[in-house]
Amino acid sequence: MKNIIFIILLCVSCSTQNVRLPASYNTQDPLILKYEQDINDFQKTVEEALVWRAKSLEFYKLHENELKQKNQLSHQAMLKIFESTKSFLAIREKINRTVEKFKFDNSTSLKFAPGKGTKIEKYDQPVGDTDVQNSTPRTVIRIDPNDDQGREILLKLKIGLSAATVMYDNYMIGVYPYEKHRKTRRLINLDNPEYKLALEKITDNFFSLSNRLQFLAATRIFKSTEDFDLKEKRIASNEEKYLDLLINQSPVYQFMKTGKHLEEQPNVVRAFADRIYDTGRFLVESFSYFTSMAFGNTMGIVQFREGKLKSLSVAEKNEIKSVLRPLDIMMEKTPFRLTDKFIPGYYGHVAIWIGTKEELIQLGVWDDPMVAKYHDQIEEGRSIIEALRPGVQINTFDHFLDIDDLLIVRDRNLNDDQRREFIVRAFAQIGKEYDFNFDVETDNKIVCSEIAYVVFHDIQWPTEKSLGRYTISPDNVAVKAIHQGPLTPLVIYRSGVKQTGDLEVVLEDILK
Repeated sequence: MKNIIFIILLCVSCSTQNVRLPASYNTQDPLILKYEQDINDFQKTVEEALVWRAKSLEFYKLHENELKQKNQLSHQAMLKIFESTKSFLAIREKINRTVEKFKFDNSTSLKFAPGKGTKIEKYDQPVGDTDVQNSTPRTVIRIDPNDDQGREILLKLKIGLSAATVMYDNYMIGVYPYEKHRKTRRLINLDNPEYKLALEKITDNFFSLSNRLQFLAATRIFKSTEDFDLKEKRIASNEEKYLDLLINQSPVYQFMKTGKHLEEQPNVVRAFADRIYDTGRFLVESFSYFTSMAFGNTMGIVQFREGKLKSLSVAEKNEIKSVLRPLDIMMEKTPFRLTDKFIPGYYGHVAIWIGTKEELIQLGVWDDPMVAKYHDQIEEGRSIIEALRPGVQINTFDHFLDIDDLLIVRDRNLNDDQRREFIVRAFAQIGKEYDFNFDVETDNKIVCSEIAYVVFHDIQWPTEKSLGRYTISPDNVAVKAIHQGPLTPLVIYRSGVKQTGDLEVVLEDILK
């Protein structure tokens, strides 16, 4: 496997899955605060990796026949291959920095020891053991999750393990599909020799015995921690929940866990690891598992089920749409997605309803140059502008409704001139890149809740300063619809159920 050169392909179209970037989460836990910057930086890199994966898979689907039949690739496709290779290497370098910072070296053995107090034991000489080549490393850390030192070790382990799973998944999902095609291997070798050594090194790292033993040891401790937390009914922080879910929904981790290899004795795990990695059978045995999981979820932020509102009847969907008017703000919650676990407050996403062709004509903006370029999409039924990972796009109502909770609010103070101005401004956001820094003081990139901030610039939106930048969360938008704010709640669904009565009171209760 050492001499195989892999290629990473970039998609020519955007993912349409409704997935969003989690906003930063403020916590008072000193341990979380200590590593807040590391977690936030890693999270942004994960989001970049998820976008890259989705695009890589989409590109593969588009060009699979050309690769299988050895047909000629267009020059544009080759340029995208090289561009994606460059992106992959940049993302990998960022993730690797996290792995290197939080991994435990080979001279350290980790043992899960609840109730015994965390202890770090050093040995001058190796002592017989079955974990690593029949000898125990010079340092043994016995981790007690009940004390501060043990908690910190476990948090660092989770950060490092989640980074490692993302790195392994990136390789399997974005690299392996093209290894079997001679065309792509030759292309990267002959046309971009500067990438050759870098990709060979990545391949070596993937099959490194040392790296995989570290990975397997970390997964055993992680599983022991999960079992302990479940038994003790321990409530984890949102940051820990994010890391836990990121690990649990990793295709690499899930594939290994499915075979119950993580529960076997260490020497058996090692034998299993040797077999699947060293012979390359891991690639063959797991690829169909990986790709089905990857294509089904557009990879990364895994969706555990469908949203409760997706199954609404046509009549009820039409009833909601009958309430909507151009510039209504739509918010939603998706507790079945990984991102929801790391978003502060209740709601997790913001979008703007821009209306139908007839409504835009009535407002006098249908022929505006900014709107005209999207005539075809509007006539196809696309009426919602939202910022997703692949960028700001215009989507359908049905696409948006894969959610559990829905909130629709309206600015009660707009006149017709403002409506025309704000509609055009909303269309001007389409095509902008997603803002992985969540910074409202940037204009060329945008995050989902920033849609309202940018379009309704007359409203004094509450913002929060985090890590040196000002951010706005979906709840910062929703709060303007209570306490006599400028917004009025029109529709509220909570956990799939339509709410009635005084909606402002209902919303205030939700936001508590």
